[in-house]
Amino acid sequence: QISSKPFAGDAIVAALPDCATRLSSAPSMSNNNITTYAENPTTAGAGGISECILLPMASVGGSESPILPGGTTFDIVASSGGKSSLLDLFVYSETPSDTELRIGLITPFAPPISRRKKSNQSSSTTLTVSRGNESSVIPFALSAITNYLRSGERSGYQVGTIISDPNDFGPSVTYRVSRRHGCDSKGFSDSAAECFQSRHVVNRSRSGKSRGDVAKSSRLPSWLLRPLAAPLNPKATQHLLPPGSRTLLLLNAGGLHFFQQTSLLNNFASVLLRAKDVAKDTLVQNFFTSYGHAEVCAMCFALATSSSSSDLLKHRAGQTALCHGHQPCMKLNGPSSIDGNQTISSYTFQSSFLYEGMVKYFSRLLRPFWYKPAVVVTEGRPICGDSIYSNYYQSLPAKVELLLNDASLDEIRQPLVSLQNLMKRDFKPAVKSIPGASSKSSTDAMEIDEDGNSGGLITSALQRKSREARRIDNAYHTHSATAKELMTIARQTEDRNMHALYRLLSRCVQMLNLMSCLKHAHANPSLPEIQWGLLHGLTFSQLITSEDGQQRVDALLNGVVSLDEKSLTSGFSTDADSLANTLSRQCYLFFSASSRLTYSGFRYAWDARSMPLSSPRRSEFANQAASYFRAAARHWYNPTIIVGRLFSKETMVNFEDAAESAMDARSPLALAAKALMELGNAKGVADVCLICASNFGGAKVPRDESKEFGESFIKDMFDWERGLYHQPQGGEKSSDSKVIVTGFDVTASDAKQTCHSILFFYISKLLGSDESLNHKLADELVAACASSSDADFLRSMYEHL
Repeated sequence: QISSKPFAGDAIVAALPDCATRLSSAPSMSNNNITTYAENPTTAGAGGISECILLPMASVGGSESPILPGGTTFDIVASSGGKSSLLDLFVYSETPSDTELRIGLITPFAPPISRRKKSNQSSSTTLTVSRGNESSVIPFALSAITNYLRSGERSGYQVGTIISDPNDFGPSVTYRVSRRHGCDSKGFSDSAAECFQSRHVVNRSRSGKSRGDVAKSSRLPSWLLRPLAAPLNPKATQHLLPPGSRTLLLLNAGGLHFFQQTSLLNNFASVLLRAKDVAKDTLVQNFFTSYGHAEVCAMCFALATSSSSSDLLKHRAGQTALCHGHQPCMKLNGPSSIDGNQTISSYTFQSSFLYEGMVKYFSRLLRPFWYKPAVVVTEGRPICGDSIYSNYYQSLPAKVELLLNDASLDEIRQPLVSLQNLMKRDFKPAVKSIPGASSKSSTDAMEIDEDGNSGGLITSALQRKSREARRIDNAYHTHSATAKELMTIARQTEDRNMHALYRLLSRCVQMLNLMSCLKHAHANPSLPEIQWGLLHGLTFSQLITSEDGQQRVDALLNGVVSLDEKSLTSGFSTDADSLANTLSRQCYLFFSASSRLTYSGFRYAWDARSMPLSSPRRSEFANQAASYFRAAARHWYNPTIIVGRLFSKETMVNFEDAAESAMDARSPLALAAKALMELGNAKGVADVCLICASNFGGAKVPRDESKEFGESFIKDMFDWERGLYHQPQGGEKSSDSKVIVTGFDVTASDAKQTCHSILFFYISKLLGSDESLNHKLADELVAACASSSDADFLRSMYEHL
């Protein structure tokens, strides 16, 4: 709007979308005096643009004119200082279609194992520099490069000892973590996209100098790497826009003019701070009337979990949600009967606005990362045969790009942790125990495999309506409901919904903790390398809510805890202990009892090896290691971890092939058996293998408390969380040939065969030795195996002998 007066100036007109909510109807009372509410009112504006503001407004500063003083505007710019780094992730988060979501899990990236060309250098655990020989500088340079690549950003040029293959191969580094992240403005690199074809592949095919096929990672679709922008309601993003983040700057002859745009959330915070009684304050009630109870409850949770809110504001926001959230109820489906007696099947559960508001806010916290890949792996560039590096590598280490950097991960995690603490405090009955469960041993634990048609979802959020409908129909379809019974059912259903929501929330928090731990562990050269390829292309949604995603994480963590001389450069260090303790405290839903017990077993086995042969401490530590391995074997339910990803039905023709394949794939069972056998504990080897075989169809091995350590107590873990997401797949007696692990052709019968093959391998190895000590160990091993009650195993062992 241009003023007709000379040099008067300009007026800025801003149009805003309609955010007001039109309430469909007021609460009503049913015949049974049960309060019913209309469906949550829509937030769509009737006419699109329905609110306008004029900057500067009239009557501001004693002036009746809306014209900006200072003459004509020279320039105008919008400042976004303080904008959240997650805003771009939030905006570019179009929800995938049902067809795209049905694609399933991306195939894991399997880097080549031991395909490096043999080096002319002498075998050594360290690489040294010889000043008299120019070619010996190459191994030292490679050591520096590989350590630098693993250390990543801000670690400097750290040079130290790295792992060397005992077969005289060069230094082994499989992955390098890139400094580029998916949350950056450029996003993931194009090399991981489906349509990308590397120029190195084209050049290699033209020159004919290919050194063999290099394992390639699965290419990802564009909707996964670069999702489109989603049209979102302004209220959905206001928790990412702190006060002062949206400012308009104007320049004219009068100087700079600042106009700060405040969000609806900031205005609501001001109202709460001025209110004397949030339950009765008129302005607070106006917010609920204008914008809907569910939406304002979501705003309350946003203020109660924000790091920028004061303690007073957090307290008042939480109290406001509890006061105005109303209670759940049972809504009558149709008109009441003539006699006024209604069965429970005539009602539909209506959740409270408190729960709906929490779901709204929680979904907004998940949106920036939920359907985005956590890790993207691209295979390394092949190295030509005439390169000086070809003596050590066939290709460069695979490139790993993470979605979240440290800053964005912390920004996502902080409100989620605050919301988790709020639920523990304000909804303790629904969180501390399983609502509706009659006892601690109740089978109604809402497990991940509770519903065969659930698609492997961890929580039962998608099936709760049908489950509650079936329960009501079966138990009460002929029963006349009283008001008290309806209220009891409504509250119990609400508590179960809250409980399911908390489970999903806790899984999200611990997954973010896990990604942070893995990134920092990979940067530490004294720790084993993280096998990022197992997580390639998996979205956070799949890692958190799917059973197959859980198995991928289990396989990755197995490589972290199954430690031997090949994976450690200088033995167990304080860094390894610190990592195990951190994972146990912050990621116990993923770092299971199996992982914790396995790590303790290898820790004591390593300590026993460091003792002299005649030391009594060596025997004591060896027995403790066997006790931990026995306890861990009862939790080894994943057949892929036992068999190993190198498993192949074509190459595994006998027990020796199966045992060696498991050892090469770093199976925890194979490594534990090897560690115990080196310590001379043949009885422990037999027990561990037979206990593990019982998980895949073998005979049950009774638990001996004197020889097995129980699971240690973890602070802040609820009783119902123990072993919740780590259960046998298809039952402990599952021995069919069905493939039960996504991305690997492995069955339960394959795992049981591997358990038996490891025992046969050591029996043959010991009996074929000329040393009397090995013959004694062979007698002990055969005697321990002969005491088994598994008829099939005994028949196979006698045939083998």
